[in-house]
Amino acid sequence: LITTLMPKYFFDLRSMAMANQMNKYFDDQFHFYQNLSDPIKKETIIRIPVSNFQNDYGWGIKDKWLTKFNNANVQNSKNQLNKLLNKSRIFVVTYASTVHNETLAANIPTIIYWDRNNWELNADSEKDIDDLIKVGIFHESPIAAAMFINKNWEKISTWWHSPSVQIAREKY
Repeated sequence: LITTLMPKYFFDLRSMAMANQMNKYFDDQFHFYQNLSDPIKKETIIRIPVSNFQNDYGWGIKDKWLTKFNNANVQNSKNQLNKLLNKSRIFVVTYASTVHNETLAANIPTIIYWDRNNWELNADSEKDIDDLIKVGIFHESPIAAAMFINKNWEKISTWWHSPSVQIAREKY
């Protein structure tokens, strides 16, 4: 589960979750994780993009996770993302970033969801996202993404390598 973190206070003008909107973003991640089956939760790494949890913009994000889910495997970003590639069945990307572009380009099974009100895209990009929705790569909600993973966990590779998914991924 690839997450992001932004400062608590507004600092920039972009199309992304900012300041207090991060609370809704956190709730989305918690809903996603809560809706995973217990066996999948046990295998899930929650990656927070900080090298040291004391530098999390004051969110106390690791404590938030462990208060809600005391057995969650919350890790910082000291382990480089590319080192997790070989150990992961699937990457779940929760915000508009280069991560999903890189995993899709590398043909790594990827599930994407984010709040389209916070990470807005231009019209051309929206068409590309619609194609990813049709094949189950992009999901409109964290719960839909979790339900898809629960249903397909044992056959992720079969789903990922299906012609329709590969065509949508390559087109993207």
